[in-house]
Amino acid sequence: MLESKASNHPNREVVRVNAKNTSQRCSRSGHTEKENRETQASFKCLKCGLSINADLNAAINMEMEAFGHLDPKDQ
Repeated sequence: MLESKASNHPNREVVRVNAKNTSQRCSRSGHTEKENRETQASFKCLKCGLSINADLNAAINMEMEAFGHLDPKDQ
C-alpha cells in the first residue's frame, strides 16, 4: 500500500527497515534494554536518561536505520 502511494509522488521512496528492538533502543545512546520501556507509551533510557514518547523514539531509530545515519554508539 505504501509503495503504491509513494509511486504517485516523484520524490518519495519507501525504505524497508528491520523494526526489531527499535522500541527498546535509545535513539540517543543506542543502549538497548527491555526495561527502557516504562510503559506502552513512554521510554526512558536506563543508560543516558533520555525520556521521550516511545513511538517517537522508535520512529527516530527507524529513520536513522533507513537513511544510514551513524549508530548513536559510534558518535
